[in-house]
Amino acid sequence: MSDPKNRRDFLKSAAALTTGALAGPAALSATEPLPAPVLTDTKARRLRQLLQGQPFYSPVIENLLSARLAEREGFSFVCISGQAPSRALGIPDVGLVTLSDLLAVAAPIAAGVEIPVLLDLEDGKGSAMHVHRGIQLCERAGISAALIEDADLNPHLGAPKGDLVPLGKMVDKIKAAVDARRDPDFVLLIASVGLREGRPKTEVMDRAAAYAEAGADAFWFPALPMAENKEAYAVVKKPIMSIGGTVEEMKAANVAFAAFLDFGMIALGAVRRALQEIKATGAITNATKDALPFAALRELDDSAGVRERAARFHVIAPPA
Repeated sequence: MSDPKNRRDFLKSAAALTTGALAGPAALSATEPLPAPVLTDTKARRLRQLLQGQPFYSPVIENLLSARLAEREGFSFVCISGQAPSRALGIPDVGLVTLSDLLAVAAPIAAGVEIPVLLDLEDGKGSAMHVHRGIQLCERAGISAALIEDADLNPHLGAPKGDLVPLGKMVDKIKAAVDARRDPDFVLLIASVGLREGRPKTEVMDRAAAYAEAGADAFWFPALPMAENKEAYAVVKKPIMSIGGTVEEMKAANVAFAAFLDFGMIALGAVRRALQEIKATGAITNATKDALPFAALRELDDSAGVRERAARFHVIAPPA
């Protein structure tokens, strides 16, 4: 390489190769969407199949161990709401959490279970462009479904009810979500919250029809009586979520699944009872009666698997 001409030719060739590699399809920025995957039996596809079957229940959980416990108890699907990061941060659930806050909770859960996970994106955290990016990030995190509501979040802060995202903007958010997803089975669930905000049912149904046409895959109508979901189904012809209800009620109302709150509050109630028992008796005998057995915890956190790998990779001595 002592010949200056040869050295210049080598550098030109190397530069050309480097430029080509960076410009080629295989060299994508870590922040850009990856090429569309080859789809087989994805979690999102299993969720779509669930939505077409018998009505089922889905717990709204707040952490990975709760999700694993739900999976072991036979639940096929779990949801995560904005309550999870809000409570983790000690702030009210009024829309203050960011997309990053939501994903910080949801991503480990989606990666740590084999069942589909839905993440509540609230209002989509901004414009149609924010929704587009949010759906891409959800997919990369292994999340199978996202919920977006058509409410202005100000009523959560105490403003008078009634404000909804303008219809045209909400339709654009849905179209952006559809455009963003790489897995066509990723489920987009829209919460049409007009009844909760004091709007007439006719407006709520008209909006829902426009949302369905824009590409929404499923719906939730807060404040709509269970039986009236049958009427809503006739409008959207898409799976519907409710909050609570028996299987018989869901079947009669054409409801696909019921989400159940509020496991975070249940856990906090158990902690408070334990604290009160300590103050009153100096023990937690009663409070621990419903505690998860230690052996069950060790199954949930895969203690045996961790120890086996530690021995296999000579971090610890293998058992005698």
